Amino acid sequence: MHMRPALLYYDLGLIPEAITEGEKAVALAPLSKWYKYDLAKFYYVDKQYLKAEQQFISLLKLDPGFTFGYYYLAELYFRNKNFDMAWLSFQRARLLGFQGTHLEEKLAPHTKKPLEDFTDASEQHDFQICQTLFRRRGKDHHQPNFSGKTV
Repeated sequence: MHMRPALLYYDLGLIPEAITEGEKAVALAPLSKWYKYDLAKFYYVDKQYLKAEQQFISLLKLDPGFTFGYYYLAELYFRNKNFDMAWLSFQRARLLGFQGTHLEEKLAPHTKKPLEDFTDASEQHDFQICQTLFRRRGKDHHQPNFSGKTV
């Protein structure tokens, strides 16, 4: 109910009013990632960066696959000259399918791109799940070796 007027206020450039209504909307629906996303953008535009960061992080806890949450968090970190965190947030947005390169181009002159290797942990996790499943099934079934072929 409160987010519609908040978005209208935002579109009209009435940011303090948008924030007031957005805060009411989030208070009434704390599990709405979209409300948190909009409120975070309102805070960002109003230069309330800490509150914006808190909302983006809160929405990413609700939905870790929310691509634009990572992207705008990366923009926020860039704005605050926290370049390593900007790279990591941007990298997660890219991993989730974000196609844009503008932020990457802005970041490149400021810092070396840190790498976060997502494959090792997930492959290890997948391997552990497979091991557990095969142990439960018993020794009568074929078990995979490290090459993925059955023996």
